[in-house]
Amino acid sequence: MSPAIACAASAQVPFPVVGIGASAGGFPALTALLGAMPADPGMALVVVLHLAPNEHSVADRVLQRATAMPVVQVTHTITIAPGTVYVIPPGRCLAMHDGQLLLDDLVRVGGAPIAIDMFLRSLALAQREQAIAIVLSGMGSDGAAGLASIRDAGGATLVQAPSEAEFDSMPRAAIDAGVAGFILAAADMPGKLVELRDRADAARPGPAQDGGAGVHAARAPEPAPPASHAIPAFASGAGRAPLFSFADIHLQKIAELAIPSILLDAGGGIVHVAQRATRFLRQTGGEPTFELSALVLPPLRLALRVALFQARSSGQRSSTGPVRFEQDGKLQVVDMLVLPFHDRYAGPGLMLVQFMEMSDSPPALPATVPPHDSMLLFQLEQELRTTRRQLLDTLEQAELSSDGMRTEGVEMHTLAAHLRSTITELEGSREELYSRNLALALDNLALQHRAEVADRAHDDLTNLVASSGVATIFLDRAMRILRFTPRIADFFNVRPGDAGRPLRHITNRLDRPQLADEAATVFDTLQPMEREVRAGDGRVYIVRVHPYRTTTDRIEGAVMTFFDITSWRCAENALHDSEARLRSLLDGLAGQVWESDGAHPDPAWLDAVHPDDRAAALQAWQAALARGAILETRCRMRAAHGGWRHTRLRAAPLLNVDGSIRKWVAIGVDIGEHPH
Repeated sequence: MSPAIACAASAQVPFPVVGIGASAGGFPALTALLGAMPADPGMALVVVLHLAPNEHSVADRVLQRATAMPVVQVTHTITIAPGTVYVIPPGRCLAMHDGQLLLDDLVRVGGAPIAIDMFLRSLALAQREQAIAIVLSGMGSDGAAGLASIRDAGGATLVQAPSEAEFDSMPRAAIDAGVAGFILAAADMPGKLVELRDRADAARPGPAQDGGAGVHAARAPEPAPPASHAIPAFASGAGRAPLFSFADIHLQKIAELAIPSILLDAGGGIVHVAQRATRFLRQTGGEPTFELSALVLPPLRLALRVALFQARSSGQRSSTGPVRFEQDGKLQVVDMLVLPFHDRYAGPGLMLVQFMEMSDSPPALPATVPPHDSMLLFQLEQELRTTRRQLLDTLEQAELSSDGMRTEGVEMHTLAAHLRSTITELEGSREELYSRNLALALDNLALQHRAEVADRAHDDLTNLVASSGVATIFLDRAMRILRFTPRIADFFNVRPGDAGRPLRHITNRLDRPQLADEAATVFDTLQPMEREVRAGDGRVYIVRVHPYRTTTDRIEGAVMTFFDITSWRCAENALHDSEARLRSLLDGLAGQVWESDGAHPDPAWLDAVHPDDRAAALQAWQAALARGAILETRCRMRAAHGGWRHTRLRAAPLLNVDGSIRKWVAIGVDIGEHPH
């Protein structure tokens, strides 16, 4: 809030404006408060929160769920209207001036937020006795100074009960500062707001009486006292009284009594002054005070202090008796009555001081006074004056000591508030450090778990390679040796200390000296390479080279493996030789060789059988298939050069592992045109 707005007079809107301050734990309290509010309360509500300055706020949407009133986040200068809830935006301060809500830059004092105090001070200047302030759950002491401003302007102050608040620092700071007019649960506050509104409406006179004047114009003003005795802080009737409470009570009392009077709280402080009573007061220089015993005219102080003491001690009315004093060159006589009384709308300990003006004529004296009695009376009066002077000096010293103690108390309260703020910040820092330590501990556990998994995977891989007996060598992109299995020594002349050496510098026992250069081509093609090589001892191997891919699909090297295929190659050669011998044998026979599957005879074979012999040949094949035995039969078959030749047919089944027939291999031998 700019200094100009903070100090300038502001036009008052004709309806109450409620400033609500909340911080940590404030949303449950706000929801309970708004949920109990009527749909049209006849007042405006402004919610000031401690929000993170750099984060988007959804406070308006959260609060809208709890009330039928429209909830608006203030993003620009806006005219305030009754029946609406206004919410502060993040990173800004709010102020009220001339019926509008204004935005300003966020301000902090010593790192602590003061957005609530700043708005409530502007609200006090703008609305005066039409201002109401509420402090809900929160950490720190923001709001206490703002409540004091509202109270001093004649407004009402409400504080959430600390036992209900989720965080009681802000409510307790307001209570400890003595600025909590009403201490209530959040859900009970709407009832009190409506009650205060109704009492204000009842106390406000109609337009025909005073043209729409405020609450404190309930009766016509009395003539103003002389300028030297005027007390501006009290002449308006506002003083420190809470809205619709002390002011209305006092107005009601003085209307009943029609006597100059002053209303005091339990501590002897003035909460309201009737217009005609201001002539008995005098504002002195120095720090302003609301203590009646310090503001009353000096000749009346001692007697009034005694009467106040007697009334508080006994709980009964007390009187000073006639007290003479001089004012404006005239001798005045007043009897000051102190009346304790109670009101259901205010706290206990209220005192009403009435100034009963009397005739200034001296009382009648006895007809005769003996001389010795006159001398004794004179001495007694002298001693009384001396004692009174001493008493006055003592009281003045006590007042000075009280002022000093009051100042020290304010300083101690400020220091305590600062210490509470510091403790709150330290608690926040401790919680943040705890959260970070917890996160680091969780990260450490995760890393330990990953390390254990990696170690286990490494052990598994090592055992897998060792158990497979496969010769393996790992190379980087420069074809330098990274690591290898022991069996790689069968092909390369490597030692454990050769890690880091280029593979080209290592001699080998293979018939392929260019193997290292060929392996390097996988970095260009990104495809595996496979070669067949022969070792010096005659054994044959398959060499496979694969690119080494990381989990992020990066090629960081190559893996070369050697598989012994000597026995497989020997078996392949033996099979080839066997097939060649069999083919030579079959070529020397005068017959045919063919194959068929296990379930059906070869259609080409059936077509080659003479039509007259085809049925018998097929029947013989089916009988052999049923028995799983060798087929032997004779039939006429078409010769290659044409005509029919008698043929001896022999077919044998090839069995699967489970005993089922996989295929038939048959041979037909030509036995001539006329069989024997």
